[in-house]
Amino acid sequence: MGTQARIEDIVRRYKAEVLADIEDGIVPPDVATIEELHDYVDANTYAGLCDDGENADIAPDDLIAVQDRVEAWLAAGGTTTRTA
Repeated sequence: MGTQARIEDIVRRYKAEVLADIEDGIVPPDVATIEELHDYVDANTYAGLCDDGENADIAPDDLIAVQDRVEAWLAAGGTTTRTA
């Protein structure tokens, strides 16, 4: 899988996991930043980005790209519209 495709795959998974946590009542639906996610969960574990996850080997620049896309989605109200 190419770098951009991997980034997009990770972003999709990250969003889906956030939405699942909202559905489960773990995260409120109006969360608007990754920093706010950290008030409820360890947001570093989404999409296998933690130390032992399958995406833990992601390059720093690619991780920033993932975070930027997720941050934009959150800021745009992606969690309140439930769109991943």
